[in-house]
Amino acid sequence: MWAPRDFSYRKFARKYEQDGAGDVLRSSAEFATRKLLAPPVLHRLIDSGHVRTIDRDELLALSDRCTCLARADFVTVS
Repeated sequence: MWAPRDFSYRKFARKYEQDGAGDVLRSSAEFATRKLLAPPVLHRLIDSGHVRTIDRDELLALSDRCTCLARADFVTVS
């Protein structure tokens, strides 16, 4: 799950010395969310069909389109 270099006491101590306790806590919470919480939640949403993913070929086919989310239409650009 975590590589040995993802979280170390040296990184934690350096962050604490440079930025203080508040930033260390925020960064630690962000790190834990990104590494532990987000992946299983995202995989579950993808598997259940709530989040749609596209493959490389579909991405390439859509690469010349600019989508306007406010109007829900698209424009083909050269």
